[in-house]
Amino acid sequence: MTSGVLLALIAALFSSLKGIARKHASDHFTSVEIGYMGQVYGAILLLPLGVWRYLETGFNLTPGVLTAVLISTAVILSSTYLYIEALRITDISVTEPLRNTSPIFVALLEPLILGISFKTVLIAAAVLGSAGAYILVSRDSLLTPLENMNNRGAILSITVAFILAVYSIAQRFAATNTDPLLFIYITYVTSLVGFWLWKKHETEENVKPRSYLRKDVFAVGTTTALGVVAGIYAYSIITASEVTVIKQTSAIFSVIIGGKYFKEDDLIRKLVGAAVIVLGVALVAI
Repeated sequence: MTSGVLLALIAALFSSLKGIARKHASDHFTSVEIGYMGQVYGAILLLPLGVWRYLETGFNLTPGVLTAVLISTAVILSSTYLYIEALRITDISVTEPLRNTSPIFVALLEPLILGISFKTVLIAAAVLGSAGAYILVSRDSLLTPLENMNNRGAILSITVAFILAVYSIAQRFAATNTDPLLFIYITYVTSLVGFWLWKKHETEENVKPRSYLRKDVFAVGTTTALGVVAGIYAYSIITASEVTVIKQTSAIFSVIIGGKYFKEDDLIRKLVGAAVIVLGVALVAI
């Protein structure tokens, strides 16, 4: 196993652990509070990376890059909030694999937004992604699962996958105009400010101020930051397509951990659904 593969697997594992930390924290905090503190701890841990890249490359804030920053900030705010809401009401062994369908949406959107040629393999990938999602939400029988497709947590997770696809495309645009690592850190900071303003409004409305010096919210920021770092270094060692496929194993990790940690049921069915989604993503990345 190469170091790049190992780092991509570590990034996948941290993605699953982040979901667990968020689900655990959702028992004690609002989704906005979890998003805010996750960005605070993450921004602190990634500060050396941001300073290093700024000193090395500076920051070229063109109108296009500014637009990408604003879009990315809006995506981080909305996707984080919606995904934590999904975790509140649905098993992590369902939400994480569905969120991992994002690369399929990226591949479908890129030809429309960036003018990249359409690949016919995307049809097979989309079918596999849909089939995996179908299996995941089919609790009683694969013959009569459509009634479960109105599962609000599943719908939120798929919505998050679509939103994250927009974020990925914004990142790819920014990467051609500025340092990608610095761009990631700047969007961390801008989304932190966004969550702070959102939390301030929420506190004024109906939430009392409270201490965030807790292990669960610290774990959200830590797992996010470490996953970002592991993923970044993986991309520097192996190809982006290899990293994309390997990172989707977080869907498998989440099903296994969800069963062990949260005592979620139907693990075999969920593993099959997650594996089908991973296969669909692999077709996109190959």
